[in-house]
Amino acid sequence: MCTYTLFFLTRKDLLAKNIKRLKKQYEKTKNEDDIRNLDITPMTFVLPLEYKIFSEEYKKKSNRIWIMKPIGKSQGKGIFLFDKISQIKDWNSYQNKNKINDDKDKEKEKPEQYIVQEYISNPLLIGGKKFDIRLYVLILSYYPLTIYIYRSGFARFSHTYFKNEKTNMNDVTMHLTNVSIQKNAEGYDDTVGGKWFVRELFLYMISRYGYENITILIKNIEECIIQSFLAVHKIIINDKHCFELYGFDILIDNNLKPWLIEVNSSPSFSSNTKDDYTLKFNLLDELMTLINIEKYDIPQIDRIGDFDCIYRNGEKIRNLDPYNFHSHLGRAHHKKEKEKKKKIKYL
Repeated sequence: MCTYTLFFLTRKDLLAKNIKRLKKQYEKTKNEDDIRNLDITPMTFVLPLEYKIFSEEYKKKSNRIWIMKPIGKSQGKGIFLFDKISQIKDWNSYQNKNKINDDKDKEKEKPEQYIVQEYISNPLLIGGKKFDIRLYVLILSYYPLTIYIYRSGFARFSHTYFKNEKTNMNDVTMHLTNVSIQKNAEGYDDTVGGKWFVRELFLYMISRYGYENITILIKNIEECIIQSFLAVHKIIINDKHCFELYGFDILIDNNLKPWLIEVNSSPSFSSNTKDDYTLKFNLLDELMTLINIEKYDIPQIDRIGDFDCIYRNGEKIRNLDPYNFHSHLGRAHHKKEKEKKKKIKYL
C-alpha cells in the first residue's frame, strides 16, 4: 500500500533493536513514565549475533522456557520452544568458527537469523486456552506521526488446552494461536474459526476482572502500539502520498499486562468464517473513507467510522467521556453515530 521502509517495524530483529535504542534514549532523560511505558516486549536477543549475551542471561535462571522465531517468516513457520541452550547449538557453533575464511563458504554455513525471546509462561487463559489479539492500526503519516486504530479486531484461541509443562513444548497448537497452525489441529471447527470479536472478549473480561482493570488494560494496549511507532518513526522514510495498515498481535498475561508479540505488514484479509469476512469487509470500507482516496475535502477529525485516532503530532488522544473507556477499542458503533457519519458530505 505504501513505500515506507516497513522492515524497521515489521522485521522482528529490527523491531527489537529499535525498541532497545528508544529505551536508551528514555534512560538518558530519566523519565520513569516513558521507561515504564516502553516495557512492551519480552526479553529479546538476535541470534547468532547476540548469542554470547543471550548465554549469559540464560545462566542467570536456567529453568526458563524460551521461544525461537525466524526473523523473516510469518504464520508461525519455523517457531519452536526450548529450555536447554544445547538445543540451539547451531547458532553458537557458527559464531565460534574461525577456520572458515572464504565469505561464500561462511554464508553457506550460516544458520538462519532468529530472535530468541523469553517465553511468556503465564498467559491469560479463557476456558483453559491461550489466546492473542489481532488489532488493525493505520498510519496516515510518519511526519507528523498520525495513528488510527480500528475499533474491532479478534482474539485468536489455541485449540489445545494450555499446560505450562516442559513436556508439552513441542505442541504448537497449544502455544501458537496462528490460524494457519490451528486449522490443522485435530477436531478444529472451521465454521467457528477459534475466534472472538474484541468486543466480546472485553465484555467477558469486564465481567470477570472488573471495569477499571480492563480500562487500564485497553489503555496499556494502546500504549504498546504508540511506543512501537515512536521507536521507528524517525528512521522511516515518509511519503505524504502513502499510508500503511498494520496487524498488531498482542498477548495478555495473567496479570493483565499486554505484550507486543509481532507487527505485521499487509495483514491477511482472507476469511475463514462469516464473521471474519464481515469484520474485514467493513474494515476495508472504512479504510477507503479515512484515507480519502477520492480526495474530497474531509476535515481532520479524531474519528471516521470505526477508526479512532490515538496519536497525532506528539499528542496522545484519549476519550474523556467518563461513561466510556479511555479508548473506543472494542466499542460497537451506536446507530446515531452511524447516521451522523452518513451526513458528512463527501460529494
